[in-house]
Amino acid sequence: MISYNRKKIYTFDAPKSEKFLGNHLEKILVFFLMVPFFFVFKGELSLNGYLEVVFSCIVLMFIFVMIQKKFAYKISIDLVAQKIQFHMYRSNKLIEASFSKLDTIRINGYVIFRLHDRTIFYKDLQNNKLFECLNRVKKIEWGILCNIWGPGKEIRNKLNIDR
Repeated sequence: MISYNRKKIYTFDAPKSEKFLGNHLEKILVFFLMVPFFFVFKGELSLNGYLEVVFSCIVLMFIFVMIQKKFAYKISIDLVAQKIQFHMYRSNKLIEASFSKLDTIRINGYVIFRLHDRTIFYKDLQNNKLFECLNRVKKIEWGILCNIWGPGKEIRNKLNIDR
């Protein structure tokens, strides 16, 4: 969903269902993986086997949460104040940065924002308005995976010409 107000603030937001899945997906996956596993191998595994499955699920949940914390579900771009805000999954933390703190904007399977101290990912690769706004902020670098999942070549060429 895109919103725009008169102060030249563009907001790009994920749907509520995507936010819910992003915040709770590991619990759903563990439930759907562990329950059938225990019914299939009922009585065939020792206690160590069951503990190993539970431990590996906990480790996978932890890894998933650590990766998911690097993703933003909402981006607000203020062209007048030259600031960008990232609303992050998991912690619902708000990260605000000026355009000068952005080192690069790269599109390669995800929209990747490199700040001085961190890397933030955003998932919307088919939103041409987002690319136009980002192109006003900084020159976009295009990665190899952009040929598969990113915008078409004509849009990339147009954005490079407009810059």
